Amino acid sequence: LIDGESVKSHTNQFDEQISGISLEVLKLSEKETIDDGAGNITTGFKSYSVDITTDADEAYNKMNNFISAYNTLQSSLTSLYKHNTYSDGKNQLDGGDLAGDSQVKGIQNALQTMISRFNKTDSGDGSSGQNKTIFDCGLTLNKDGTLSLDKTKFTKSINESFNTVVNLFSAEDGLLKEMSTYVEDYTKTGGLLSDRADDIQKQIDSWTDKEEANTVKLEQYETMLRKKYGNLDSLMAKYNTSSTYISQIMSSVGK
Repeated sequence: LIDGESVKSHTNQFDEQISGISLEVLKLSEKETIDDGAGNITTGFKSYSVDITTDADEAYNKMNNFISAYNTLQSSLTSLYKHNTYSDGKNQLDGGDLAGDSQVKGIQNALQTMISRFNKTDSGDGSSGQNKTIFDCGLTLNKDGTLSLDKTKFTKSINESFNTVVNLFSAEDGLLKEMSTYVEDYTKTGGLLSDRADDIQKQIDSWTDKEEANTVKLEQYETMLRKKYGNLDSLMAKYNTSSTYISQIMSSVGK
């Protein structure tokens, strides 16, 4: 019994019976004699009081881990997308590996938009009925697209309405689930990035084949030219010999 309500489990684990709480039962409660004050004496299991508190620091650390991963991703996308710069009309080739790639920018913008528009959710716990935005929880979307977290504000939100904050970020329709689903469309096997990589590799293979074919053609053309100019050189040498011979004959005739 929990708060007078009977709960059951097929194992010694109680994971879903109490919202947000996981219990592992190791043994039966001790028995005690109960006197109801009216002369009725019975034997039953002893009751225990358990205080359940929220570990706000642990929640803050986990949220910071998410923010760190998100900011790293945004930084990587920015570096990949960075355009090349030009000096005196010459490309400095100092841009990212995917400089100016629209798909990279699209991913970055989509994630930032997802955060900025994901602003409300019901608490879902039947207690406060509050609505909260992720910004009410201490999250800030900075001008460069990165996130930061106000520990005081976040801790206050966790302590005042734990379920509301948890549902906002990690419920089935929460922010983290939505972002995870979006990113998975790109990163999964056969996903958008995999398809893009395959298309780029096909282009590389095509240009490599053309380069190899052109190299063979150029070598054949060079061989042909060398042969033709070699023959021309030999012919000109013969003409020079003939010209010298004719000149000698003409000189003899003139004497």
